[in-house]
Amino acid sequence: MASKKTSLRSQNGFRNKVDEALQLALKFSPSPMWILDRESLAFLEINKAAQTQLGYGAAKLKGMTIVDVFSEDEKMRLFPNLKRVGRIGLFSGKWHILPKNGQFLSVTLTSRPLTYKGGKALLITASQLTPAEAVSPVEGNHDDEKCAILPSS
Repeated sequence: MASKKTSLRSQNGFRNKVDEALQLALKFSPSPMWILDRESLAFLEINKAAQTQLGYGAAKLKGMTIVDVFSEDEKMRLFPNLKRVGRIGLFSGKWHILPKNGQFLSVTLTSRPLTYKGGKALLITASQLTPAEAVSPVEGNHDDEKCAILPSS
């Protein structure tokens, strides 16, 4: 019984250290990053770079889901991809997100499944953010072949 308690404490200690390392990575990364709850798609953690790009503060974003920053057309493409992520892992692809200012950004999002604070989560990193004023979400490439989906842990 004592060894089980010791093992549980050890696992919890390791998890806490991983969570702390993720929080530090988010804090110091110049790239927009966030952690989402894999079931509800709610923002759990959001770094300053992502807050700046999206135009919302951390408190506001923590009351939102990732779906709230996608256009209606992109949501249609998002859901099938998110279903697959839980099953098979990492995905990366080009998307159009809609920040608070209402001007679309073209962005490459890469997500990795992970455990965060004991729950299933996704770590998402945004790169290649560029204004997408000339591209409406309907004209964007919706070919699933443009999203890479790789095995998860």
